[in-house]
Amino acid sequence: MTPDVPTVLAGLSHTFLFELAPELRSPHAQQSARLGAILLLMVAQEFDRAAERLTEENRAVEELLREGRRLPLEPSLCEEIEATLRGFASSLRVSDLRRRNRELRGVLLRLHEAVELLEGSEAREVEEKIWEELRRSVERRRLDLEAA
Repeated sequence: MTPDVPTVLAGLSHTFLFELAPELRSPHAQQSARLGAILLLMVAQEFDRAAERLTEENRAVEELLREGRRLPLEPSLCEEIEATLRGFASSLRVSDLRRRNRELRGVLLRLHEAVELLEGSEAREVEEKIWEELRRSVERRRLDLEAA
């Protein structure tokens, strides 16, 4: 049997919260056990969604970089965008997807800085799309504290 990570973490969380915490004498120890329980539930959520979230975000940022390279940018930034778009996450491992995400977001930051200095409606459209993706990125990372 392969253990289901979110189920295991939820079980540990339940044990911390309802079995261990009430047995602890000091308020500090009880609070630490409760905090540990909540953190376990948060980790379970992130474990379950991390690959999908990172894949979705990486695709969205790649698309923004493709749109941005059509703007009149410095040649060095265009080259950096091109080189980054040639890369890819080498697997579906979360560590590889995160590495790719950091690479893409670094180039997106430099694109965003450049776009803010450009004139014209195309630059404003790309700028707004970048801001919208950053907002969506925050929403993708939001944890369901009701479940915790």
